[in-house]
Amino acid sequence: QYNSFNSFVYLFCMGLFMQAKYAIMFLWPRSFVNESAFWDKCWKLLLLDNQQVKFSSQSHGNLLQTSETTLPDSIKTSNDTLFNQYLAGVIDGDGGLYLSKAGYASLDITVETKDIAILYYIQNILGGTVQPRVGVNAVRYRLHNTKAMLNVIDRVNGWVRNTKRVEQLKKLCLHFGVVFKSPQPLSLNNPWFAGFFDTDGTISYSFKHGRPQLYIGVSNKLEVDVTYFKDFFGGNTQYDKNSDSYKWAIYAEKDIRQFFNYSQSCPVHSAKVNRSLQQLQ
Repeated sequence: QYNSFNSFVYLFCMGLFMQAKYAIMFLWPRSFVNESAFWDKCWKLLLLDNQQVKFSSQSHGNLLQTSETTLPDSIKTSNDTLFNQYLAGVIDGDGGLYLSKAGYASLDITVETKDIAILYYIQNILGGTVQPRVGVNAVRYRLHNTKAMLNVIDRVNGWVRNTKRVEQLKKLCLHFGVVFKSPQPLSLNNPWFAGFFDTDGTISYSFKHGRPQLYIGVSNKLEVDVTYFKDFFGGNTQYDKNSDSYKWAIYAEKDIRQFFNYSQSCPVHSAKVNRSLQQLQ
């Protein structure tokens, strides 16, 4: 049993500062053993047992490479609902469904280079290309084959819910003669949250009354597009003037624990989580 969630938060932040357990054990031997075991267990439940992407240190040109994604057989089927929901979340976060003036449809998803595993995870199922963006620390996934795009539309129709993305999907549906489906209700078993978090989420800390405090959050241009997280995980949303976006965040122990529990069944694939895990190993 643990008397204070501050111990949980403190271990996280010291892991960021020292990047080694032994540094914490040296400075705080009195409470390290039990609280460290608790912290390790939480993160392993959240991530280690759910990782489906294997990373490689090999590089090719300026583009970081990952090994082949390891996927359950069910994910590889064309009608897998869980992957489709995850894909819709990624597209809602940092993707785009486009229709050129010449009538060519395409899907673009851009992420930071460190999160390239997300794109390979998707490419392994849908096809398409993954290439570095010139002059910026980012990589882009692109799909523009007509048959493949019809497959994407079929997969995410009814799951995409970002305000801008819904309008883009409507245009594609109209162009291809597909009936547009309104977004279906979300639930805590829906990987849409994981997909959105992979692209627009963060795990970090802030200081409150001079003490570090863990928080989990997501951001987007419109408040309506982040309130889904508030509805299911608690917390608050507020406008951030510096980034000209709305941010949702949770700080309370019960809310963070609920997000952890969700992530056990709907794992995330971005480097932000793997980085946090490495700092505690």
